[in-house]
Amino acid sequence: MSSNPPAPLSPEEQARHLEESLQFIRQQEHQMRKCLETKGKLLDAIRHASTFLAELRSSVLTPKQYYELYIAVFDALRHLGDFLREDHPNHHLADIYELVQYAGNIVPRLYLMITVGTAYMSVPDAPVREIMKDMMEMCRGVQHPIRGLFLRYYLSQGTRDYLPSGEDVNGTNGGVITAAVATTSSDDSAAGPGETKNVADTRSNTSNGNGSETTITGPGSASAVTSAPVIDPELRGNLKDSIQFIITNFIEMNKLWVRLQHQGHSREREKRTKERQELQILVGSNLVRLSQLEGIDKEYYKESILPAILEQVTST
Repeated sequence: MSSNPPAPLSPEEQARHLEESLQFIRQQEHQMRKCLETKGKLLDAIRHASTFLAELRSSVLTPKQYYELYIAVFDALRHLGDFLREDHPNHHLADIYELVQYAGNIVPRLYLMITVGTAYMSVPDAPVREIMKDMMEMCRGVQHPIRGLFLRYYLSQGTRDYLPSGEDVNGTNGGVITAAVATTSSDDSAAGPGETKNVADTRSNTSNGNGSETTITGPGSASAVTSAPVIDPELRGNLKDSIQFIITNFIEMNKLWVRLQHQGHSREREKRTKERQELQILVGSNLVRLSQLEGIDKEYYKESILPAILEQVTST
């Protein structure tokens, strides 16, 4: 199968493609919500969510048009997340978190993982630190700039209210912030089972990656995030973990944003510059998240946080 990118669409074709995608998302969202209202239909609801999430695999829309798709999906997934939090006593979120990893393609899979993972983070006995680490690692499987930026923006939005804040950063767990950035050449631009390989390699217990956008099967292996009833307080995470998480996400998003500059033909440089300007607010949202964290004093910010940010800015 050829890995060449799809031919560019005319503005009229792009607008038509966007409208068709939005209509499809609305239809699948309606079916998902009907399933959520019916006892015993959670798996069907997740299948519908996986189906409309496949629309975010598009490579033919402008950033503004892709943002419209993202908003439609964000609103739909909010209903799923709310249901999962309320239904946790009936369907443990650790089990659901494992289940959604059997979605056939990487983009739907990761959006579902973040939706379930952030819902799980709100549960008192959840291993928040492990969930955060797992979601961050898995997101590295999407290296397409626009898709990757919006995926990580969703990660930032979803985790905002559930980031751990325990312990002052100057306590026993303080120290210099160093973002753990992995180098990867994986890309989700090609369809089919091959696009799941690099993500599957990052964890020992995962699906085999076979199937289509709507394929979700039952769990067949142990989840990396277990449903143990007693959680070590250390696994809940602390403020330093939150800072590390946000800075790592900022670094990865900045790298994707910079990559946009080098895509396409040189005659499209002005177009790419405009697209990057439209997307820079997504990257900057991480700095807003940092500013909203409480418990960070000026000295820690100056000695640990600011150098990590400046190093990334000056190196790109």
